[in-house]
Amino acid sequence: MLNYSAIKAHCKAHSAEFNPILDNFLIYYAADRENFPKEMDVLLKKYNANKLDIEVSYINFMKSEFIAHRIFRNGGLINKYLQHAQIKKLPENQYEKLQAQAATPYRFSFSIILNNPSPDFYEMEDIFTGEHYLLHSPGTTRTFTTQNPTLWFNLIGFNGKCYETFGLISGFNAFSEDDIFFFATELNPSIQDVDDLLQEIDRNPFPFMLLISGATIPRLFSLNYEIAYCISQDNVKQFDTELLRTSFTIGWNNDIFKLALNQWDENPHYAVAYYDEKKHFLVRSAMTLNGFNALSETLMAAGITIENQVDIHVSIGMIDTMQNILQKKLDIFKYEALFEKNVTKEENDDIAKMNHFLSLTIPYVNQGKTKEMDIEALAKEAGVDIDSAKEMMKTIIKKVNKK
Repeated sequence: MLNYSAIKAHCKAHSAEFNPILDNFLIYYAADRENFPKEMDVLLKKYNANKLDIEVSYINFMKSEFIAHRIFRNGGLINKYLQHAQIKKLPENQYEKLQAQAATPYRFSFSIILNNPSPDFYEMEDIFTGEHYLLHSPGTTRTFTTQNPTLWFNLIGFNGKCYETFGLISGFNAFSEDDIFFFATELNPSIQDVDDLLQEIDRNPFPFMLLISGATIPRLFSLNYEIAYCISQDNVKQFDTELLRTSFTIGWNNDIFKLALNQWDENPHYAVAYYDEKKHFLVRSAMTLNGFNALSETLMAAGITIENQVDIHVSIGMIDTMQNILQKKLDIFKYEALFEKNVTKEENDDIAKMNHFLSLTIPYVNQGKTKEMDIEALAKEAGVDIDSAKEMMKTIIKKVNKK
């Protein structure tokens, strides 16, 4: 049985001795020698940080975190700094602290909480390495007063008894392991596996830090189904649409077949497959896992050889956050454009307003607080006709109550 009181006392003593060295001296020493301010300004501009929903104070924390990682990461600057005359002049106990920290490098960890065995202590699991570790983090406890995160991203270091965080404590309400991996592959398309991902985080952590701009985005549900982009692609040589006509509504345009799965091709599932006759690609897409599975099972039942697994599973919140950070629009359903109806600007505006209205109501629906919702005020904010808004909410609430 761990003595958490003793560990907490150790954490307090370690912080009292080590933090002043790092915060008041070493961060500035490294910043001046390595010209980090210029490098970070380039990164902030590259990733559009000034336009993201991030407090200025958080940006300052990020800068310190970025420098601390460069100093204490595996193979970091501390290894050469320990040989510098100015560092060797530090009091002996401070120099020894730096030596000890150099022996246990800092690293970034995407993790989940397994247990909270004592106040401010958390048993964590790194979602990519599977490692379990004990974290002492009063900041994590404070985060729970305003959020309920399911995933965390921290720069962590070992103090001799447990791990502690340095810099920002990022807790995400809706992001998943799949979201992080997808984000990483958009940053660097050469990433193939977890080892590549971890190397990318170590090499280029700044865009991962900026994910905090989407930290409070809630999980999105419609009719009690969680909404996410679910996509897979297979090479399929033999494809007979005649075997599919009883289960699908089939369209064709420019060598592409569109197969909309009957009863699953509307809100919220939008389960649709596309077959490219020239490339022999079969793309399965849906906005819910249930819809994706129904689509896959129907295709397999018709004799099409595919694996019933999702290649891409990414949340709406991650797509929005990524597009803001990377400053580009992601073409998730690239074939759909061939089958889109021509709509007027007014129709597009109406659709955008209605989507805005729905986004305002989602938190109330998800939390079962529709009775507290001021539909008229939300409709006015979104620019939607009040009668139309009320009618839509009646339909949504009726369907939710049936579940």
